[in-house]
Amino acid sequence: MSSNGIRDRVAIVGMGCTPFGERWDKGVDDLLIDAAKDAIASAGVTLDDIDAFWLGTMTSGTSGITLAKPLKIDYKPVTRVENFCATGSEAFRNACYAVASGAYDLAMAIGVEKLKDTGYSGLTGIRPVGDGTDAALSSQPPSPSWPPPTPSGTGSIPRR
Repeated sequence: MSSNGIRDRVAIVGMGCTPFGERWDKGVDDLLIDAAKDAIASAGVTLDDIDAFWLGTMTSGTSGITLAKPLKIDYKPVTRVENFCATGSEAFRNACYAVASGAYDLAMAIGVEKLKDTGYSGLTGIRPVGDGTDAALSSQPPSPSWPPPTPSGTGSIPRR
């Protein structure tokens, strides 16, 4: 017997995305709130309608509290996932499979990173000293046009 996957069991009913760029004016909480509000509004649901949450982040938080606190989520599961450059996809995949399995009717997958605020320039690995990851080497850009935009926060809501 072959699998047909979950394509007929899950639908994306809402989506939100903050503007990309060096968001010196916004913190992690601000980006999560903005993306979540946009996703909830586009889905035509309320935060209370969502049964569970998946947060994808690598350096912007260490647990589901990173999302639960700014969104004031009480008594609902919030799972933080990390998978290097596929962290957002991992959050989305987990939310989709949770809905497809019947565990939840409505779930939110959301991701956020604020790399430039930390001085972190990307994935760690074998790099020569002086690769730009030292926080002391990072500074605020001299003008809004430099450096080029980098990802901020996104959110999507899969629903059964």
